[in-house]
Amino acid sequence: AANSRVLATNDTTTLTGLTAGANQCFWVREICAPGDTSIWIGPSCFKTECLTISAPYFENFDGLSTGLDLGCFNKYEDPTLSTSAFNGVTIQGGTFNQPNSAPNVVELDNGGVTNNSLILVSPRTNDLTASDKRVRFFARTNSTFNVRTLIVGSMGNPLDSSTFNPLDTIIMQSGAMVEYIVNLDAANGYNGTDHYFAFAHGL
Repeated sequence: AANSRVLATNDTTTLTGLTAGANQCFWVREICAPGDTSIWIGPSCFKTECLTISAPYFENFDGLSTGLDLGCFNKYEDPTLSTSAFNGVTIQGGTFNQPNSAPNVVELDNGGVTNNSLILVSPRTNDLTASDKRVRFFARTNSTFNVRTLIVGSMGNPLDSSTFNPLDTIIMQSGAMVEYIVNLDAANGYNGTDHYFAFAHGL
């Protein structure tokens, strides 16, 4: 509940009843004895996981503001990119990016970082494990100098890039958005257990 307090007798506690897909912040202080209480430390903030999704599912990110908030999608990126409004995985607007639907696109920009993963991760699904789904999307590259790739796959843990299972590599084109379809099934290498689909920068 909003502005509620929780008394914990050890260094971890579990909070229940939080709203799915909502930003949350907390403060902490230590109570050693009556009259011996530390100052409040915080806020530390996080976003609760959204409700699970099932096919058919559609997202164009047009209802979001430009910047870092990806709605119900997650991201894995190098910590040096986490506060940038342009590098990493961000929402960008404007006609320069030639969105398939106005005004927004999701941009994966590694900012020159090539030694860590850069991944856009879906909300948790409740039916991907049926191994009969596909993902359809539009993509393009802003680069006209180098071959840019986008790797489509699945993930077991959105916070652990080592669980990314690559299924298909897309060589993106500059210019207008191009539609791609990737099957998320056993024939294409899906493992039948991952609950997230994901898009990784080819770096």
